Amino acid sequence: MAFLGIPELKTSWVVTLTVMITLRSNVALCTDLPVKPGVKIFLVQTEPLGHPSKLACSATRFYPSEIRIRWFKNGQEETDKVVDEDLLPNGDWSVKILVTLGVMPKQGDVYTCQVEHVSLPAPITMDWERHSGSGLGKKLTGILVFVLGLGFTVMGLIIYQKKKKGLSCLSAAASEEADTERDVLLGD
Repeated sequence: MAFLGIPELKTSWVVTLTVMITLRSNVALCTDLPVKPGVKIFLVQTEPLGHPSKLACSATRFYPSEIRIRWFKNGQEETDKVVDEDLLPNGDWSVKILVTLGVMPKQGDVYTCQVEHVSLPAPITMDWERHSGSGLGKKLTGILVFVLGLGFTVMGLIIYQKKKKGLSCLSAAASEEADTERDVLLGD
């Protein structure tokens, strides 16, 4: 079976395994230091005020994977409507997680996501508050201003064109009048 290259395959496999173990131990040495999570809080499911919605708190690119994420509403911890997703690897030894909270936002409610991790000297807290001015109202205001501006621009162009036409009629009439006066003066 030497002609099939099996001894070379065994040697190659052993060398590959040794290199992999060496690389793994070097990577493990590099990952012994904790990496701080990046934290964001955002609305996942938008509904009108007073209807159920979903808030999400994401912690990304942290190491090691042990992490604690808690939700608070107006300073009181929420546990009933919290959904923890599984940790997802990033491929560089760091991980990420998304934790959602079912909410029924009312005006003035403040939701807080608190993240505790070994890399942090103190927990990270991020607040989310429902604002009275909705995005839809701002969009409608923007559209209204645009339409009004466009209307005034069109009206201005129409008036300009009419005045321009009127001036050309006036200048033609003035030209005829001048010709008539010249003819009278010259005696033609």
